[in-house]
Amino acid sequence: MAATRTCCAGWAGRGLWIAAILLAGGLLAWNALRFHKAKAEIRMKDLTFLPSPEVAKVLALGQRSTAAKLRWIDSFQYQQLMFDRKDDSLKGSPQGVFQRLYDTLIDLDPGFPPYYDHATLNLAGIMDKPHLAMGYLLRGTSELPHNTQIWRQYAAMLTVNYKMEERNPELLDAVLNQWHEQELDEIQARQVREWKAALAKRVFRGAEQLDWWLGRLDPKITPPGTPNYEFVIQTVREQLVKSAVEQMAAVAKERADLALGLHPSSDASWDELAHQLAARFARQAGDGKRVPPLALAPIQRVMPAGWQLRPDPWGLPWKYTDGKFSSSGLERRKYEQKLAMASFAIADKAREAGKWPTTVEEVRAMGVTIPEPPAGGVIAVKGQGVGVDWSTTGEPWPLGVK
Repeated sequence: MAATRTCCAGWAGRGLWIAAILLAGGLLAWNALRFHKAKAEIRMKDLTFLPSPEVAKVLALGQRSTAAKLRWIDSFQYQQLMFDRKDDSLKGSPQGVFQRLYDTLIDLDPGFPPYYDHATLNLAGIMDKPHLAMGYLLRGTSELPHNTQIWRQYAAMLTVNYKMEERNPELLDAVLNQWHEQELDEIQARQVREWKAALAKRVFRGAEQLDWWLGRLDPKITPPGTPNYEFVIQTVREQLVKSAVEQMAAVAKERADLALGLHPSSDASWDELAHQLAARFARQAGDGKRVPPLALAPIQRVMPAGWQLRPDPWGLPWKYTDGKFSSSGLERRKYEQKLAMASFAIADKAREAGKWPTTVEEVRAMGVTIPEPPAGGVIAVKGQGVGVDWSTTGEPWPLGVK
């Protein structure tokens, strides 16, 4: 009897296992049948129909912002599909889905910045239609004139997508001017000024930006004695040098005999260069071209000679070496900028060593490269960096609004 009970219990246990296996198999088969010959579809909100902005405003029943945000959230899945498909065209419509979407969203709530960001991403980045994205960014600068991100994207697309730095730098410069006027964050405004200064160095031949920079020197706009004021002053001097060097190079090209005599000890040749510059400015003015006012020109009236070359805007001598004009003041300015970079390297090395150097020799022993200064410069450790003392200084040109 005991053996019989043991045998029955064993068969009962096996039966339970067999039943469990059959049940699991049945569940797997039932789930598999749902996908047999099934068609893969992406679930998303239908964006092929969107009401016009006018109709959408009525349907929103006074909740325009909420309605716009709900429709915007609904569009995220469609956006994912467009990453692969890259075609939002609608049959019988000149507009694509994204264009109709953002026309409606922005009309419902023009003060919501992400709409402009997403319009740029989807139209320029995914659909490769930057001209449409530019339209929304341009509207954004009007609806949200103090929004830094919209201005930055607008200027960046002009630079990257449309190569305006090469094709039409004046237009890009005008956009940067407008951005600067609307920018409320001083840190961002300084970045715009640095962009403009870099644009002038890379693209402009002379002093095309000079009027704008001189306007920044108004004490009501940029208080004297501040870092921003010093930055503007230095930028103005750099642009004056660039303009003067261009004019002097043009004269030297016309008068090869004059260029041969341009040496530091030859005052007569430099005086003749000043007379030729004065004549060149007179011809340009007669042709209706823009010429610098006398206060900002590299020449000055003297008696009885008539004209004389002024020192550079830093009050230092001009140079003519290997057929090229240069400014001693600008040379010093660039060297001081290099020293500023060396000071950053010194700070890194000092943190590693646990002490600050006190002499130039110690700085070089730390592995920091310090370039040799131009003539008249002596390098010295100053505070937690390096600086340069000049044996001679000049009297800079008077700039700024009195």
